[in-house]
Amino acid sequence: MKRKLLSLNINNLKMLAFSMALFGFSAANAQYCEPVDDCTDGDLILNVEFAGIENPSDCSPNGYGDYTADVAPAEVLVGETYTMAVEVGSGWSTETVGVWIDFDNSETFDESEFYLIGTGSGSVVEADVAIPSDVSEGTYRMRIAVKADEIPYDDPCQTVAGFGEFEDYLVNVTAELSVSNFDFTNSLAIFKTGETLNIQAGTNISNVAVYDLTGKLIATQQDVASRSTTLSLSAANQVLLVKVQSQEGYTVTKNIIF
Repeated sequence: MKRKLLSLNINNLKMLAFSMALFGFSAANAQYCEPVDDCTDGDLILNVEFAGIENPSDCSPNGYGDYTADVAPAEVLVGETYTMAVEVGSGWSTETVGVWIDFDNSETFDESEFYLIGTGSGSVVEADVAIPSDVSEGTYRMRIAVKADEIPYDDPCQTVAGFGEFEDYLVNVTAELSVSNFDFTNSLAIFKTGETLNIQAGTNISNVAVYDLTGKLIATQQDVASRSTTLSLSAANQVLLVKVQSQEGYTVTKNIIF
């Protein structure tokens, strides 16, 4: 195990200003601890792939990277299993990867919410992550950690830097879709052209609402009554949440980097 001189750091608590209640999520403005670590010696997360997330990165300041506002959430279904792949650095002969997902939105990461992904060095570490069958629909915070040791971190809120790195993401959990809802969801396409947001579906669209990650309403359209529509937006270089409702009453929320 690597040894280093210990230096105390003051934790700064950060508000996640993401108004999930607008979309039926159970957590809003959640406040989580910020861990500290040291990834400057090559004990770091280089890339994360999980349920739609693909995020290459470098060593984060103080060993902690918060990507909840910059990377669209992972999209998973209740009771399903998804492979997580984490590329780690080669700062030590054994780098151990673990992940917590705060499925009860308690703003803490519990032992029961921990998954051991595995070990490696200068390689991609993979394991399956099973989404609980009894978890409620909503958006939850996920914290991934790599540690220069043969055992994973047991403290997701550590205040004394070791050798490793932490990264935070969001996970959006939904239930299995009905056939009609699946058809609407599967046909829905959202893309941008310049400063125009394009929305297309296989059935008529009723309402559209666009929010930023603080929950602020940016644009809306009512009574569209068409299979396609456009919105002019001035937002740039940020993740937007687009909430689309069909005339049958089905609602789909998708993320787009605009």
